[in-house]
Amino acid sequence: MVKGQSSLVDAKHLPQLLALLTLLVLLAFAAFLRLHKIDAQSLWYDEGNSARIAERSVPLIIAGAAGDIHPPLYYLLLKFWRVLFGEGEAALRSLSAVCGVFTVLLVQRTGRLISGERAAWAAGVLAAVSPFAVYYGQEARMYALLALFAAMSMWALFHMFRAPRLMWMVLLAVATAGGLWTHYAYPFVMIAQGFGVLVRLRRSNVRSLVHYVIANVAALASFAPWVPTALAQIGGWSVEAQTYTVREALPDALRWIVAGGTLPLRDAVAVLTVVIVFALLGLAARTTPRGERVALLLQAAAPLTLLFVFDLYREAYLKFLLVCVAPLFLLAALGVDEIAAHLKRARTGFVIAAAAVIIALLAPSLRNLYNDPTYARDDYRRIHAMIQNAGDAAVVFVAPNQWEVYTYYQHDDRDLHPLQYLPAYEDFAAQQLGPIAFGRPRLFALYYAERDADPNGWYERWLGTHVAKVHEEWIGNIRVALYSGANAYRTVAENVAFGDGITLVRAEADLTRRDGVVAVRLTWRADHKLDRRYKIFVHIGAADAPPVAQSDSEPASGYAPTDAWEPGVDVLDERGAWLKPGASAGPRSVFVGLYDAATGERLGERMKIGEMAPE
Repeated sequence: MVKGQSSLVDAKHLPQLLALLTLLVLLAFAAFLRLHKIDAQSLWYDEGNSARIAERSVPLIIAGAAGDIHPPLYYLLLKFWRVLFGEGEAALRSLSAVCGVFTVLLVQRTGRLISGERAAWAAGVLAAVSPFAVYYGQEARMYALLALFAAMSMWALFHMFRAPRLMWMVLLAVATAGGLWTHYAYPFVMIAQGFGVLVRLRRSNVRSLVHYVIANVAALASFAPWVPTALAQIGGWSVEAQTYTVREALPDALRWIVAGGTLPLRDAVAVLTVVIVFALLGLAARTTPRGERVALLLQAAAPLTLLFVFDLYREAYLKFLLVCVAPLFLLAALGVDEIAAHLKRARTGFVIAAAAVIIALLAPSLRNLYNDPTYARDDYRRIHAMIQNAGDAAVVFVAPNQWEVYTYYQHDDRDLHPLQYLPAYEDFAAQQLGPIAFGRPRLFALYYAERDADPNGWYERWLGTHVAKVHEEWIGNIRVALYSGANAYRTVAENVAFGDGITLVRAEADLTRRDGVVAVRLTWRADHKLDRRYKIFVHIGAADAPPVAQSDSEPASGYAPTDAWEPGVDVLDERGAWLKPGASAGPRSVFVGLYDAATGERLGERMKIGEMAPE
């Protein structure tokens, strides 16, 4: 008798046990996607800022956030996370990965609450594989935490209007307060939820509405001490204007929400179409109350709409739309379940097949995220290694906060010089750069977001006329330039004609250095007004072979284009080339010349100015 009762109990609980195991598999899958290759890429600009801020004491974190454009909650959590798990790249990013996994859990539970098991699993799987969510689940920034609070508040809100209990009111208040203390975009979520409550107003009981109001008032009250700081930060936040049409921008924004930024729009059309069709079917699904369906639509669409209303459409701000992923995929899951509900058989099989199709369509985006360097974050790890391999060199940072991420990889600040933001005039740039550059054989400059950091280009103008730029390359969004100082110039050529109307008045060069650097100082003169823009190049290599090292740009780092030259006025241009460590051996003749910037056609023959010193 006892044995029979035991078997009965086991059979009774078997479905719950299987559901729990399936849920654990789903969460493990979500965790795998977010942890896979999580440290394969360097920390980038913003992540370095997170790493440096999290090292500070609590008062300094709060003070630092007051001078930033984000509230302090994420940095405070990261500080304690760092104490527990370390300061490696994977450890710092894993906080976002964990937030992403809990978001998947909440999406699954919300689907179960408002529709049933089939919709719950479809929604959970879609949230787990979302490339947009996976990307920010691998970044040491606050956006995965923002999405978690948005999903938490949605889950609590749906519970509260079904059963207005104290625990759901408290959870909604905590989630809303957490969202406000995480990012200034969270009010978009609150506005969307507010419209959703208005839609439900007729069918909602008074107690639910009172709980909703109390929860939001409590959240706003908790944030009240920070409101003056937030208003000052937002009011002083300058946003560069961007020309766009909604017709072009809307599909791009939807691409980010559905497929992430690692799948070109032309390749994302299929998955966009499938998800939107399912979401529209979900909006009409009879298996879910109308209020919940409309609320999901508002939470998916309102943040996107407000992005355009406030003219915030920029690629850099599309990450704010991460809060749209959960409600959109929930709607799509409702659509999948609606079709399954009308089938006579294989209902679960249809849900599995539909989810598999969407996963297959999203797989290229995930593959690009993990493996395609085109979509990699800015590689400060590589930049640091390149500078270290170059030997003793000073480094200047022509953007605020670059010092933070660079010093994550170089743990001392020896010869690292963050320049002051927004130099007002040329003499100020000279005061900053002169003591650093003069007398040094090598100087690296890291340019990032120059329109914001140095809109007039005073720093680059000064460097372009006082030291020789011998190398320049883009690493992600960072332009890395190497300048050569303390050059021992000697005259190697005079009065050489290039084409009709350009004379190289004097060519001076330092070919004696043994660090792979060739520096030249060229004095040009136009005999008449030029109507074309030419680039000047320096090549190192054999006369009959492609160069093994080169650099080219418009004169004076682009600030003295040839079509602006005044006839008869000398133009000074310092430049050079850098043969990186490990370059192939062979003839190392040095050549200079010009070519048309528009067509690439060379102006005359390149001129040999000598041979590099042997190693």
